[in-house]
Amino acid sequence: MNMFQKIPNIKRNRAIIIGNGTTRANFDLNKIPLKNEVYSCGIAYEGFDDLNRVNLYNVTIEEYRKKMLVDSNLFSDSRILFPDQIEDHVESSIYHGHAGPRPRSNTGMWAMKCAMFNGNSILYILGFDSLIKNDTTQSISNMFEGAAETRTNAADNPNRIKYLDWFMTHNLFTDFVFVFDKQYDFYECISPNMHGMSYVQFEKALMYETPF
Repeated sequence: MNMFQKIPNIKRNRAIIIGNGTTRANFDLNKIPLKNEVYSCGIAYEGFDDLNRVNLYNVTIEEYRKKMLVDSNLFSDSRILFPDQIEDHVESSIYHGHAGPRPRSNTGMWAMKCAMFNGNSILYILGFDSLIKNDTTQSISNMFEGAAETRTNAADNPNRIKYLDWFMTHNLFTDFVFVFDKQYDFYECISPNMHGMSYVQFEKALMYETPF
């Protein structure tokens, strides 16, 4: 992934997915312009001073996170996106070639599906640190402590990224733009619709509404 490549400017619907990797720790979510469509993984919304400044959805595949969102009384049911189908909790049967037991998916992947279902074809993805290959501590970092049974293991990351790569190559009409604080040694992916962007570039893209 080349952090500084140039992609043609085409007017399309865009969404911002906020993951929980600590590479986004120093990015102020309040810099996101008003009314942008945002998908908060778990409780990532806690970075906003005003929850009404953006068009906010809260996504999770974890029951305890769903309960936290419901119990907060901050969001209507339509703003909490939790998958009812088992197929959205696990990796695709098409990818694995069978419908039997498969690895658990993750909230970031569910957020991508939700954003695409809602008509967005440019996805800016923050805090997806599992892409980082050369720093296992960073790759499983999390801004919010999660339940032990759902905690990410660095040994799982290579297979998770292979699945992500497959998912992107099977959604070629969507551009997946991963935003990081600096250049890292990332896992190699072959998806032609996968892009990289620095936070400086991201802020400019938001300010001037030029997607790439």
